[in-house]
Amino acid sequence: MNDVSLMPFEIPIKGAPDYYINKNGEVFSSKYKNRRRLKTSINPVCGYEYISLRINGKTHQSTVHRLMALSFYGELPEGMTINHIDFNKTNNKISNLEIITMYDNMQHAKVGRRFRSGEKSPFSKITGLDVLNIVKLHSCGMKGCVLSNIYGISESMVSKIIRGKKWLYRQEFTVD
Repeated sequence: MNDVSLMPFEIPIKGAPDYYINKNGEVFSSKYKNRRRLKTSINPVCGYEYISLRINGKTHQSTVHRLMALSFYGELPEGMTINHIDFNKTNNKISNLEIITMYDNMQHAKVGRRFRSGEKSPFSKITGLDVLNIVKLHSCGMKGCVLSNIYGISESMVSKIIRGKKWLYRQEFTVD
């Protein structure tokens, strides 16, 4: 890894000629007569700050934290990811970003109570009660493909629920 403290305040973004990024996560373009700071947007689904860059006539969108890591640290080694130390997905200062393993990132999210699983996840299509019903109906002979259609989830997910690979806390509930 590069020693960020020795780097200039603003450096070119790798693979994006005419664009620069500073240690605060601000992106600038030198395509105009007067160099200007570009506006970022927040992805409403995941909450990360992103920016659109025009490269060779095509628009490319990238998260600001990924541009920071690429520019200040280089390509991420396989199995590594970028972590926001303070849990704030819009704080893209280099001092708030670290390169860690995916496992460490998940542990960090759990400590900060940012990791939501089961029906607490915004991406969950089913509830804990649905899971219990899936298990009960399957034990009564209903096929996974039928359960998949009823609950709007993949057959693979039904299989994982039945085998206890997903929704592990289902044992905490009872169905009468």
